[in-house]
Amino acid sequence: MFFRETVAPGAYRYFALFSLLALLLGALIVLPLDSAGIPAANYMLNGYAGLAACSAGFIFQNMLLVGAGALVAASSFRLMLVMCKAGGGSVVAILAGSFQAPSGSK
Repeated sequence: MFFRETVAPGAYRYFALFSLLALLLGALIVLPLDSAGIPAANYMLNGYAGLAACSAGFIFQNMLLVGAGALVAASSFRLMLVMCKAGGGSVVAILAGSFQAPSGSK
């Protein structure tokens, strides 16, 4: 069981603040995308979750969590590259939050 006395008094406010900031950042990345960019953005956000799990593994000194998080992040970013290539967009456009039409199309 998780006890309140093991957490710093202001930690709950910071957790709520950073959770809202993460939600806002995720929405701002995904909202400008069209339907062709959504699968790639989904893999990108999944890769960010893998990086977060990997970081948590380093903090908790849990090598299994580090390995699992790194595996999720690497496979998600690889799938994002495949989806960008299949959709004709660029990785930079997905990371910047806008999926551009392939060159040569009108």
